[in-house]
This record gives sequence, structure tokens and C-alpha cells, in this order.
Amino acid sequence: MSRKRTNMLGPGGMTIAAGLGGVVVLFLLWQFVIPFFFSRSEPGKDTKPLITGKVLDSVTGSPVLSATIMAGNNKLAEVDFSGTFTITQSLPQSPVNVVAPGYIPAALSIKQPSLSMQLKPNILNGQLIDTDTQKPIADRLVQSSSLGSVITDAEGRFTFSRITADEKLKVQLIGYEKTEVPVDLTKLDSVMTIPVRSTVLSGQILDVETGKGVPNAYLSIVGSTTAAGSGSSVSGDRSGKYYMNDAPRGAGVQLKIRAPGYKIQTFPIDQAAKADIKLVPFKFQGVEVPGIFALKPNYDTLFTPYLELARQGKINAIVVDMKHDDTGKLLFDSKNPLANQLGLIYDVNSYPRKDLIDVPKLLDDAHKAGLYVVARMVVYRDPALAKAKPEWALRNRNTGQPWKDLSDLVWPNPLIPEVGDYNVEIAKEIAGLGFDELQFDYIRFPTDGKLADVDYGNGLSWSVLGKTENEKMRTNVIERTVSKAYEALRYTNTYFSLDVFGYSLWLNDDVGIGQQYNNLILMADYICPMVYATHFQNGTLDQTKFPGPVGNYPGEIITRSGKISNLIEAKVAAVARYRPWLEDFALPPVKHTPERVKEQIDAAIATGASGWTLWNATGKYSTTVIPSVQRS
Repeated sequence: MSRKRTNMLGPGGMTIAAGLGGVVVLFLLWQFVIPFFFSRSEPGKDTKPLITGKVLDSVTGSPVLSATIMAGNNKLAEVDFSGTFTITQSLPQSPVNVVAPGYIPAALSIKQPSLSMQLKPNILNGQLIDTDTQKPIADRLVQSSSLGSVITDAEGRFTFSRITADEKLKVQLIGYEKTEVPVDLTKLDSVMTIPVRSTVLSGQILDVETGKGVPNAYLSIVGSTTAAGSGSSVSGDRSGKYYMNDAPRGAGVQLKIRAPGYKIQTFPIDQAAKADIKLVPFKFQGVEVPGIFALKPNYDTLFTPYLELARQGKINAIVVDMKHDDTGKLLFDSKNPLANQLGLIYDVNSYPRKDLIDVPKLLDDAHKAGLYVVARMVVYRDPALAKAKPEWALRNRNTGQPWKDLSDLVWPNPLIPEVGDYNVEIAKEIAGLGFDELQFDYIRFPTDGKLADVDYGNGLSWSVLGKTENEKMRTNVIERTVSKAYEALRYTNTYFSLDVFGYSLWLNDDVGIGQQYNNLILMADYICPMVYATHFQNGTLDQTKFPGPVGNYPGEIITRSGKISNLIEAKVAAVARYRPWLEDFALPPVKHTPERVKEQIDAAIATGASGWTLWNATGKYSTTVIPSVQRS
């Protein structure tokens, strides 16, 4: 009798058995069926073995983590953190390269399933060169936009490894222009030269004729399209040497040089950076032109003959009055508030303003004729100011009324600072009109009349104090005004000059008028003593060798004056160049002749003066004995 099999698993056991069977079926599908379908190649394509490799730096042996396997423009693989790559697809027929920023691309050569590729880094060799000197720049930093900085060696050479196509090199050195240049990977087989222009200018200013250094020069940058640095204006030393820091460079930038004894000259900045600068001296050969000759109604008949004199080569300079000697009034249409308020504009014979000097026309005509133009102005001989401001006038200590000199003119009080300040402002205004030079005359205390009667304020007269105190007070007053004017003009395009008594050159004191020559030569570009022989007292020259009036020996007076000036300049670091006034006239009993003028001119030239100026009150000159201007 057969027995029926009993289910030993129970009701839940059947469920468990069915689950285990399902797992087994899934396992068999995963292992055999699915791989069969997914591993089959597509029709028409060969199956390649799996490729792995490693990309290393040929110099350091370290992994190149930025490497990529490329087939044309298609990326096949990238390296991982260890520099390893794996290609999981079949290789195309096109060349396959291993590339990385900063490395030379290398073709992938497959000889075995596992390979090691070495990439050579891009090596950039360069050199820093000073543009001006063409010499290497050693021990300076060259910066890469991504690779940091390197220092140039003794030959200015440097090297960057693993340089990329979009790399830029920067050079930012003290004393040089900032420079940035891109890298050209096609030229890595040659040395990359980076020219750098220095912003430091240094050298010496020389006289083109003597080869000696030019003292007291002032240098400034003009024509720059960028803001000049703090060192763009400097002064040269006594030997002509200069140093300028942070100077802009480039086409159109000029170096302007202003030095007493020379016209203002400019040089291309790049030219100045490569060689010493040579200036052409200017030998002033001029005459004084009365200001009223230049008023519009007189211009064609009285002023233009001086232009013709220049065209004939007799003169290269004129001195024109801009402030009238006898009135102190201004001969041009001044915009000065005080001058307009007090009526200090010239109006003798009812000249309206429209008839005043046309300064732009005068300068244009004169410059076209080759003339250097000096604007002369009287300072303390100013009756107009003294009358308009009586509280500023000198007083007669006996009467309390305005004091007058022998010409019946009243004077403003030099001890009142506002008087000097007014004249400095006028000087600045005149200079701003475009004159080549501004000249102070009558920069002194009165010399004629009853000087003992002068009250300088609070009962002060020169009899109150001793000689030393008087002289110091006078020189302080004069030098205050002079120094203010010099400081206002010394860095402009207008030179500054001073007319002084001839005796101030010959004597050691202030000649009783506040003109201490040894001090004033430090406060101007030119100093012009009026060394008129007929103004010197008998006894000035040895009467046994030079009998009769001193005025009979103008050549001797000018020769001695030049020698004295040269001695002073040798002992004192003078700024002002010596340029004497010569007399084209004579005072009785001396008879004037053209030969007297020639003697003076010859003596001034022989003793090394920086030129000369003739004076005649009528404006007429001995042109037949004036030598032709030496053209530079």
C-alpha cells in the first residue's frame, strides 16, 4: 500500500522555497544572458582590447594631472588623480594625441595594453633688456599670470617651464614702465626678449660749445598724454647733472630745459634717455625800446624799425617797457584788480584802452623776426600807486606831506609789503602773456632828493638807526620782493632778471639803496648792472693812467666790471648770469661817439658776459658799430 508524501515545510516553507528559486534564476540571467546581449559588437566594427596608461612629466617624473587623450577635437579620456587614463572605446582611424596645458603634445603609440607616456614641458627662455642702454637687467622679477615669478640672472635671463598658450608675462620694476607681453608658443625655440623702458632719466646737461656742465638748469616733462610722476620736474646741480624719477616715455613726450644763459630748449624724451643733453648758449644782443613806441598809434612808425633791425642781424633781443618809468602806469590792458580799481592803467594824453600795447601782436611780430622779448617794469618808482594810495606813500618827516625826489615824483614806501606784492602780481600777469623774460627795474630805495627828510613810517629815517641796521633793513625789504617774484617765475617759460646800479657790482655794501649784489645773484636768472662809465665818480680809475673823466674810458669800466663779476661768480654759487647795460649816450663833459659803444661791446664779449643791452633815452642806437648776431 503506497503512502502519500507529506509536506514537511509547512505553509510558509513553500513561499521561502519559491523565493530562493527566483534568486537563482536572476543570478543565472545576470551572469550569462545579459552579458551575452550587451557585449556583442555592433555590425561592421572590430572589438579592441581595453587600453590603460599613465601620463608623466618627462623632467620631474610626476603625473601630469591635466592631460587629455584627444582624437582630433574629440576627447577620448582624461587622467585621474594619479595621472592614469583608461580608454573604453575603440580607437578611431585619426591620430590620437596626449595633450596637456604647458606641454608639447605627443602621439599615443599603443604597443601594449598598459603604457606610460612622457610629456615634455614647454620651456620658455627669455631675457630682460633695457630699451635705452640695450643692456640686460639682472636680479629682477618676471611674473607669469599662472606660474608665479622668477628672478633674472646676471645676464638678465630667465626660464619658465610648462608655459601655456594664453600665458602673459608681466614686468613691474621700480624705475621702469610696466610691461605685459603674451607668450608665442611657436617661438619657444628662440630666446624671448622683453624690452623694458626705464622711467628714470639721469645724465648731464652740457654746453655744446665748451663741453662744460650747465648749472642751475630746470627740467620738466611736456607733451605727456599720461599724468607725469612726482619726479617729472627737477633741478640740475652745479655741474649740470640731473636725476629724474618716474618720467613718462613715448612718442611726443619732450624734456624741456630752462637754464640761464640759454633759451628754453626741448628734446625728445627718448633721445635724452640715451645721451647727455647739449644746449646751445644764447648770447643776448639787445636794445631798450621805450614802451610808448609800442602803443598802437605809434607801433608802425616807432616800433617796427626794431623788427627791421633784427632782420638785418644787428640784434636778437629787445627790452620793452610794460610799466611807464615816469608814471608807474601800465602800458597794456591789465586785468589786475588793484590796478583797475586805482586807475593805474596808462592814460597820458588821454590814450584810451584800445590804444594800449597789443601784446599778442607785438610778441608775434617780434618772435617772427627772431627776437627774444623782455618785458621791463619799474617797481618802486611808481608815482601812480603812491598818489592813488597816499597811505602807502613816503612822507616828508618835516612837513608830513608826500616826499618827492628831484624829478618831483612821489614814491610808494618800500617798507610796506603790499607795495612789493602788487608788483609781484603784475610781474606774474605780464609773464603769463608770453614774454621770454620779465625784468625788474628800480628795485631799490630812492637815490636823489633830500633823503634825510624821508619818513619810512613811525618817524623812521635812515638817521635813526646805525649803518648796519639800516642796510639790513633795506636789503631785507628788496630781497623779499625779488625772491617772491623769482619763486613765482622760476618754473615758468619766462626768465627773470634784475636791473641794478653799476656800483652795486663794484662795492661790498648795498650802496645805500638795498641792492646787495652778492645776494641778488641768487634770486634771478640774469643780473644786469648799469655799468655806465659816465656814472662813475672821478677817482674810480687811476688818474695817472686814466686822466680826466671816467666816462672817457668806457671799455676799461666794462672790462673791470666783467672781471669783478667773474670773481664773484667763482666765489659764490651764482644763479644769475651777468648781462650788463651799456651806454649809447654820454653825460657832459664827455662827448659820445659810436666808437665808445664798440669799446663796451668788445669788452663785454671778451670778459664772457652772457650778452649786453644798449640804452639810450631816445631809443636811437649806434647801429653801425653793432656786430652781426652770431646765429647758432
